Amino acid sequence: VPGLPSAWSVRWTGTLTAPTGGAYRFSVSGNGAFKVFVGGKLIAQTAYADFATLAQGMADLPAGQPVPITVEYAATAAAWASSLSIGWQAPDPAMVAQAVAAAKRSSVAVVFVNDVTGEGSDRSTLAIPGDQDQLIAAVAAAKPHPVVVLNPGGAVRMPWLNRSAGVIASWCPGQGFGTAIAALLW
Repeated sequence: VPGLPSAWSVRWTGTLTAPTGGAYRFSVSGNGAFKVFVGGKLIAQTAYADFATLAQGMADLPAGQPVPITVEYAATAAAWASSLSIGWQAPDPAMVAQAVAAAKRSSVAVVFVNDVTGEGSDRSTLAIPGDQDQLIAAVAAAKPHPVVVLNPGGAVRMPWLNRSAGVIASWCPGQGFGTAIAALLW
């Protein structure tokens, strides 16, 4: 856009009041570089990228109490328009309960987990994002030795490895992902 600088940055601050307490999942997508702080804790960040990148994080929020949130964003001249999107998901114990119930009814449990990374999405840890390790542990407690299908962008910690029957690391599977994984599992 004529008249606008090619490089700029902004910091938004405010408060977030969660309707229920617990571990909230956050996803942040955009080009440029961004950091998201909830309650003073860095929960998601990326390095600069011309294209959209995604970062995920968790924050434990109290019910009904305002918590400070800060978003820092930097854009430079890029092929695409500047963009930033933030999503959040309230804790839902029913999701893990449904996975555990399905595992108990099954002859073999298969758990799919992922880590969304790419250029500009430097990771600050080797843990898979969010509460996915806890999901695997809960399923393994319900149905010993589940098969874990990892869709990571790089190496990840696997604290549940000794309780799994096997791990398939699919890396960057492409459009044939579902068919290929089904063939390997079958």
